[in-house]
Amino acid sequence: MSYGNSEKPLMECKRGEIKLYKAIQAGFSKDCEKLLTQFARWKSFSFREFAKIWRDMSFSLVFSVKSCSDEFRHFTEVFLFEAKKYYLFAKDIYVKTGALYLMYGIYYKQPLKTYVKIRITKDEFAKVLEYVKEMKESKQMHPLYVYCKLMVDDAFDFVYNQQVNAPDLRHYQVNFVMEDNTFKTDPVGSIESSLNNLLENKDISLINTEYQKALTEYTEHNKSCKLTLFKNNVLDDIKGIVEQSKPPETEPSASSSSRDKEESIGTKRLLIRQKAMENKTVSRKYELE
Repeated sequence: MSYGNSEKPLMECKRGEIKLYKAIQAGFSKDCEKLLTQFARWKSFSFREFAKIWRDMSFSLVFSVKSCSDEFRHFTEVFLFEAKKYYLFAKDIYVKTGALYLMYGIYYKQPLKTYVKIRITKDEFAKVLEYVKEMKESKQMHPLYVYCKLMVDDAFDFVYNQQVNAPDLRHYQVNFVMEDNTFKTDPVGSIESSLNNLLENKDISLINTEYQKALTEYTEHNKSCKLTLFKNNVLDDIKGIVEQSKPPETEPSASSSSRDKEESIGTKRLLIRQKAMENKTVSRKYELE
């Protein structure tokens, strides 16, 4: 499909815009998982515990990088969708409860005069009702209050299909695909994280120091010994593995460089437009700050 000369800058801008949306969505998902993991450790249904973690993480600042009402609206849709995804696919009851509180927090902290509602289908709402029934049976008042508050304030938008049908190019991308990609740990990142934890482990460092000291003393008193000893420094070996796991920096090819340049032009235009349209939003005070 070919575009006229006047349409090319618009398409470049759209591509840069979508690339930015995906990056922010991915970052938001990581923040969600960090928050929900911390909350689940408490094994509590207390909203106060959730609010404390929310404040400690300054979670309200997820809206701070947006500068115009259209962006606020779109990212609120994405954030609510991601929070709902963690709620629907959660296998742990505490993660599910935290995801409900997360939807509640995002909904009431959105800096818009007309709130973006939580899109929900019939099948999805049936799962919500199952959860509510379970909370009633166990007499957990906090999640029940949050659910009732959302219902009374008409926070849900009951829809036939989760996919938004709109001419806007953003809605044809992967922003709103309902699939279980929650808590998917990158194997390489997981190994690297474990190795870094070993480097920070004081016991490992102490054992390594004591071993090197004992090895030096032994070799001084047993110079004729032919026993092969482990002379390597464990911490240095781990550091070497971590360094080797990092991807090498390579020079971009001519084709990829020109393509990246075109995309960056669209992104720069988008950022210039965002700054030009920047406006002040009226802040609201809720229990979550």
